[in-house]
Amino acid sequence: MLTQKQNQIIDEIKQEFESHNELINSRKQTSCLLNLESIISDIEERDNLIEEMMVINLSNYGAIRVKVEEEIEVLNRELKVLGFEAELIFKQDPKGSIRHWNVYLSKINAQKNAEKWFMSMEVNIRVSDPYFKGKPVDGIVKVLPNYKWRYSRYTSEDVISLMKNETIREHLAHHWERLNK
Repeated sequence: MLTQKQNQIIDEIKQEFESHNELINSRKQTSCLLNLESIISDIEERDNLIEEMMVINLSNYGAIRVKVEEEIEVLNRELKVLGFEAELIFKQDPKGSIRHWNVYLSKINAQKNAEKWFMSMEVNIRVSDPYFKGKPVDGIVKVLPNYKWRYSRYTSEDVISLMKNETIREHLAHHWERLNK
């Protein structure tokens, strides 16, 4: 049998443990003091956004490629008159780091290096920055399904309009004359 003093000490120790347990339980209920679980959740959400962006980027690269190849087909029909052909060199990156493709003009059945890739144009792919919780996401851009053609300092929405530029026509004439002498 315990004395009254011993019982009192035991009760005080019990109360101390109970108050300590209540503090621990209240911390558990608020997730944690620093709410570190939200950091993990935010990172997972951002990673999901990045994965989604990468799928969108590859899809948009594909859509652009189809349109550009159609334009090059038309261009090649026109260039055939001069004995030239256009070739698309394209690359794609799921993170959107590739922002232009090259289109090279060569003499049809070129044998010499001077006849190959004597003139080049670019297909400039438009991109935008994705945002997560109001901040740009590092290391990735969103590839838009839009592009412009560019030769030197001249740009156009489509290759036919670009090729109607007088300076470009003069360059083609110069190359035709040089390669057919």
